[in-house]
Amino acid sequence: ALLGQQAVAVEIKGGVVHVQAGGGQRRQKKAAQDDAQDTEFVFVTLDDYYLIQKVDNARIAYLLSEMEKQNLDYIRLFPDPKSKDKIGDGIYKIHPEEKKSSYYLNLYAGIWRKSFIEKTLKGTMNAWQYEVSLTPLARELHINCAMTNGSEYKILDVVRKGKLLHKAARYFKKDPVYNGNRVIIQRKEEFRIAFRTFMKKCLPRKIMQSIKRKMIKKGATFYSPLDE
Repeated sequence: ALLGQQAVAVEIKGGVVHVQAGGGQRRQKKAAQDDAQDTEFVFVTLDDYYLIQKVDNARIAYLLSEMEKQNLDYIRLFPDPKSKDKIGDGIYKIHPEEKKSSYYLNLYAGIWRKSFIEKTLKGTMNAWQYEVSLTPLARELHINCAMTNGSEYKILDVVRKGKLLHKAARYFKKDPVYNGNRVIIQRKEEFRIAFRTFMKKCLPRKIMQSIKRKMIKKGATFYSPLDE
């Protein structure tokens, strides 16, 4: 089963169920509850990420076999946050219990066990709240999860804060598949986002948490909670 964004719709092509299921938890609820999806695994992605190469189907088949063999509940097809704990050919175990990131499990492209999706559907959350709830839940339930470097499903990151990134805008000039009306993000804002991401990767978590506390005192808001 494939799960994307936008209005709810179900389409079956070549034995693959493609569901467009809206944002936030609606996407996951559609995956867990729809009668058309009699499947153990669901591929989840967002339309924020544009596929730029053909999917490596043989590689996806290998990942599915490893999920069954190693009883994995989730494989993220994106290398951030990274892991070096190799458990298969290009597969690395994720350790949410290390508490070095709030986003070990996230909404980048990935393969989810349907039973795990069902466990994430408590309460009502928007997409950002839902995403940040995944890692603590995985820690609490001892979810078996892993990641790859994403070579089997290569994407272009397209949107931040509802605006088109400059790299994506340049790409779509060469490949005019996108006909949307999103504005291009200001370079200053894009640099600020990139710099904040860079700092998160480089600075020790305790320092980042200290900075976050000070920003919260000044009125900033975050979806991810402070460490206890």
